Amino acid sequence: MTRVFRLAARLYPRVWRERYGTEFEALLEDAGLGWRDLPDVLRGALEMQIQTWDFRKLVAVCTLAGAITAAGVSLRMPDRYVSTSVIAIQPTAEAPDLQWLLQQALSAPALEKLIRNEDLYPADRRRRSWEEVIAQMRQDIRVVLNRSNGQPTAFSVQYSYGDPVQAQRAASALTAQLLDANLAAAIERHTPGLTLRVLDPADLPGRPASPNRLLIMIAGTAGGFLMAALATLAMRPPSRSTSES
Repeated sequence: MTRVFRLAARLYPRVWRERYGTEFEALLEDAGLGWRDLPDVLRGALEMQIQTWDFRKLVAVCTLAGAITAAGVSLRMPDRYVSTSVIAIQPTAEAPDLQWLLQQALSAPALEKLIRNEDLYPADRRRRSWEEVIAQMRQDIRVVLNRSNGQPTAFSVQYSYGDPVQAQRAASALTAQLLDANLAAAIERHTPGLTLRVLDPADLPGRPASPNRLLIMIAGTAGGFLMAALATLAMRPPSRSTSES
């Protein structure tokens, strides 16, 4: 145990070791320090080292630590692939609105069937309820409506998932569900329904849409620099104002 503390003492600045090294050795012999005291010794070494650093060294260490931390966090984040299909829309006077069609196509029974058919969210399905899994899928679906002169002209169906092939297949299935819901509504209501035409089928994403690891690295580096600036301000001795009478 004494050997461990001697190694820890080498982490202190050289000036400190030259001045207090002998006293520290005596403390080791007399006090019988244990494992619980080691964190205090290491923390003291870190604080002493920081106090001896100039601003440039502090910035270098903190920005490097921020970049390494950000890299570790980004590597642990799973890739997300987004597949998108684009559908042209032409409303008619008696047709159901698009919001109604989306409610039908994204209903709980429709999404549960799609999840089972495409074997989506296998890990979530083992540990979460179906309501939670369906809610998760709804969060991964995005519908973007395009308008021209205030009228809807097209909309895109985007689906985000961890596997690019499954993302494409699920986006294709969602597109088909929207077309089927429109046809079913037309038959049920004896109306022509919306005129929907697939402009672009669901694509196969070639690279992940998220996470943006470069942006995370930049944020981590900037955070490290900010930490260095704050540490410099915190370690700066308070200014003393003197008044002359």
